[in-house]
Amino acid sequence: MSESLSAWIERNRLWILAAITAVGAFLRLYEISSLPPGDGFDAAQYGLDALQILEGARPIFLEANFGREVLFSYLVALVYTVTGPGILGIHLSSALIGIATIPAVYLAARELLAEEEQALLAWAPLLAALITAVSYWHLNYSRAGLRVIWVPLFAALISAALWRGLRKDSRLAFAAAGILLGCSQYTYQAARLLPLLALAAFAFTVVQRRALTRHDMGNLFLTFGLALLIFAPLGLFAINQPQVFNDRLRQTALLDSEGGLGALISDLSGQARLALRMFFIEGDNEPLYTIPGRPSLTPFLALFFLAGILLSLWRCKRPQMLYLLSWLALLTAPAMIADQAATAKRALGAQPAVAILIALGMLLPFLFLARRTSAGSKWPAYVYGLFLAAGFIFTNYETFNDYFVIWGEDASLPAHYQRDHTEVGLAAAAVPLEDAVLISPFPADHPSIQLNSGRHPNMRSYDGHRCLIVPDGAGHGVHYLIVPGETETSLAQLQALFPDGIMAAGPLRPDRDEPYYISFTVPQVAAAQIERMDDLLVNWRDEIGLLDFSVSADRVSPGDTITATLTYRVLADIDADYTAFVHVVDDGGGTRLVGQVDSEPCGGALRTGTWRTGDTIRDTVEIKISEDALPGTYRLIPGFYKWPDTTPLAQTKETVDLLPTVQVRDE
Repeated sequence: MSESLSAWIERNRLWILAAITAVGAFLRLYEISSLPPGDGFDAAQYGLDALQILEGARPIFLEANFGREVLFSYLVALVYTVTGPGILGIHLSSALIGIATIPAVYLAARELLAEEEQALLAWAPLLAALITAVSYWHLNYSRAGLRVIWVPLFAALISAALWRGLRKDSRLAFAAAGILLGCSQYTYQAARLLPLLALAAFAFTVVQRRALTRHDMGNLFLTFGLALLIFAPLGLFAINQPQVFNDRLRQTALLDSEGGLGALISDLSGQARLALRMFFIEGDNEPLYTIPGRPSLTPFLALFFLAGILLSLWRCKRPQMLYLLSWLALLTAPAMIADQAATAKRALGAQPAVAILIALGMLLPFLFLARRTSAGSKWPAYVYGLFLAAGFIFTNYETFNDYFVIWGEDASLPAHYQRDHTEVGLAAAAVPLEDAVLISPFPADHPSIQLNSGRHPNMRSYDGHRCLIVPDGAGHGVHYLIVPGETETSLAQLQALFPDGIMAAGPLRPDRDEPYYISFTVPQVAAAQIERMDDLLVNWRDEIGLLDFSVSADRVSPGDTITATLTYRVLADIDADYTAFVHVVDDGGGTRLVGQVDSEPCGGALRTGTWRTGDTIRDTVEIKISEDALPGTYRLIPGFYKWPDTTPLAQTKETVDLLPTVQVRDE
C-alpha cells in the first residue's frame, strides 16, 4: 500500500463512501416491495401505530404488544405520507435506517481511528462502511421492518460525536452526542445500554490522561444533561408506569429461574454460548429472519473479526481500542440474557463495532507487509490485497445469493411472514365499507389484517371449524373470507343456506396448491334465510335467544363424547363477554351432573361482546359424558354467565321440555 494510494483514497474518500453507500442502498432497496413477502404481527403493529400518529396521536411509549418504543412508528408515519399505508412503508422505513447506518459506521471509525497513521485512517473507515454495506446480518434487519435497526445507527452516531468531542474538545460535538443519546432511548430496549457506553468513553479518556478536570466534568454534564432532557418525557412515563415500560424486558430476559441461582447461571451461560456461536459457527434457527443456522459472519469476515479482537486487546492501552471492545461486549450482552427472539437481532447494536474490528483485522497485516518489504518486493502486500478484494467480492455475492435466492425464494417464507393474514386483509380492503366482512379462523384484530384492510369498520371474525355467524345484512352485502382447513365446516353451511352465494378462490399459496382464502359473498343477507322457530327455546334478558339446540346422538355410553349444536339469535347489542355453558344433568329434576363444557362461544373466537343485533350464531361444542355416569335420561341445559361471577344469566323464558336429552345406557 503506497502512500500515494492512501493519499488518493483520503482525497476521494467521500466519493468512495458514496459508492459504498450506493451498493448498500441497492441491497436494501432491491425488491423491497415484495421481499420480505409480508409484514407479520410486529411489523404490522408499527403500521397501525403510524396510522394513529397520522390521525393526531402523539404517544411517548406504545403500550400494546408488551410495550414498544415509539421512534420507528413515527418514521413509518412520515414515510406513509409518501407511500401511503401498507407493508411497503414499514419495510422501506427500516431500509432507510439501514442505509443511513453505512456512512454512520464510517464516521464512527473515522473518529475512533483519527490518531492512527494515515494509511489506517484512510482505509479502515471505508472498509468498515463496506463491511456494513454487504453484511448479510445487517441486511436482514435493514429490511425486516423492526425498530431494532435503529440501535446500530445510534450507536455509531453517538460514538462518532463523543470521540470527536473528546478529540477536538468540541462542545458542539458533545451536545450532538447528548441529543443523540437522549433520542436513542426512544428506539429499542438494547439502546438502554448506550449511556453506559458513552460513560465508558469519558472514563477511558480520563484514565489515559490520569486526570479529571472541571472542563471534563462540564463536557460530561453537557452530554448527559441534554440526554436526560430529551429522555425526560419517557422517563416520567417509566416512573409512572414501570410495569408497562419494562414488560417487554421481563418477557424476554433470563432474569429469574424456577431452579434458583444455579439454574439461572446455567441458563445465562448457555445463552451466552449461543450468542457467541452466532458470530462464527451457528446462527439462529428462526427462518423468519435468516437461513436457519447461518452464522452472522462468513468464515472470511469471522477470521478477521477474531484478528481485530486480538489486535485491539494488544493495543488495549489506547482508549479507543478499549472502547471498541466495550462496545462489542455491551451491545452483545442483550443476546446473552434473552431467551426469546433471534440472538442476532438482540446483538445488532454491536454490528458497527464488529465491522470496525474486522477492518482493523484486515488492514494491520496489510500495513505490516507494506512496511516490511522493500520497494522491489511489494508482491506479498499485493497478493494480500488481491485476497481481500476477492474476499469482498465473494462476500457481496454470498450476501446477495443467501438473502435473495436461498432465503428469499424459499416457498415456506410467506408462511413465516403470515402472508395469509396479509392476503385476507387485502381482500377485506376491497369490500365496500358498508358491507360486512366475516373472517375465519383468523382474528380480525390481527395487526396485519387490520393494516392491510385499511381498518375496515365492519370486519369481524369467527372460527369456521366450530361455529358460524350470519349477520342481519340490513340490505347490505356480507363477504366471508374463509381460510381452508380439514375441519372447516362453515363454507358448506353457507352454501346450503345461501345457494345463490358467489364463491371464489383467492391467490394460491407458493408452498402448496391451495388458495390463501376462499371468498363467499352474499349480495344481501336476509336473516329470514336462517331457519327460525316461532318461539325461542330460551331467552336470556332479551339479549340472546336460543333458536335451536341439537345433539349428535341421543343414546350414549359413559365416557362417550357428543357434539351439541346451538343456534342463537342476538336480540340486542351486548356490552359484555359472557361465558357460555352446556350442562348435562339428571332429567328427573335432580342435580346430578354427568357432563359439561364452559367457554366463550366458538372457543373464544366469537366473544359475545362482538355480537350485534340481528346476528344468528351457530356454535358447536363437544361434551364428554362422565365415566361414572349412571344409566338414565339426562337433559342438556344451556346458559351464560359473566366470569368470575358464575351466576347464570337471568332468563325471561325457558322451554325446558324442548331442550334435548340423552339416554345413558347401562353398560
